[in-house]
Amino acid sequence: MSVSLYYTALRSTPLTAGERQAIESVERRDRDQSIEPLTSYEELEPGVVYQGAMKLTGDASSAAVDLEHWCTSLAELRESLVGSTWEVSIDDVQIPWNEATRSYESQPAAASSGGSVPLPRDYGEKLAQLEQASAGMVDGRVVPADEAARLRGVLLAELHDIIGRVVAARSADSIELLSQTPAWARTLLDPQLVQRLGELAVSHDPRARSLLW
Repeated sequence: MSVSLYYTALRSTPLTAGERQAIESVERRDRDQSIEPLTSYEELEPGVVYQGAMKLTGDASSAAVDLEHWCTSLAELRESLVGSTWEVSIDDVQIPWNEATRSYESQPAAASSGGSVPLPRDYGEKLAQLEQASAGMVDGRVVPADEAARLRGVLLAELHDIIGRVVAARSADSIELLSQTPAWARTLLDPQLVQRLGELAVSHDPRARSLLW
């Protein structure tokens, strides 16, 4: 799934020569450090002085490093372009600006957004059992269809309960839970509950959008 960082600076007055130099300085520094630099579209709408997009690629770890770096660069540009209004987001999820630290919160603090619900250690085991039961097996052996269906129903109820408690508590554990739940399992779970889990995870950390597939 493709995930991108979008940024727009709005202002009624055009960039000054000094501001253009500040932008070029940030871009040049990134190139010198072998980092893909932020860029602005060549054609901008009236009132837009800086706008562009960067695609987050690679695994979650490398994407997080890129995102943090670009957010730092955007914070520098925001300070340089005096009087501009900024919009920064990952797809359609806004990245908040922290006035106290004068920075973008690329890694939102989980504790500030919700409670914590300890995840059962056997969550992964329940998923593995569900996968087997869906294939008509229990503990690696084939069982009658009614027995497999009965176990499948029990496991789905238990998984729904776990996910429901995390969603109800608006817990940051939603990110971990979403990452542990494979695509095949999501097709068996309540789609509305899975959607709410995904929305909650993204609200805690926009990078979790990459898990929504």
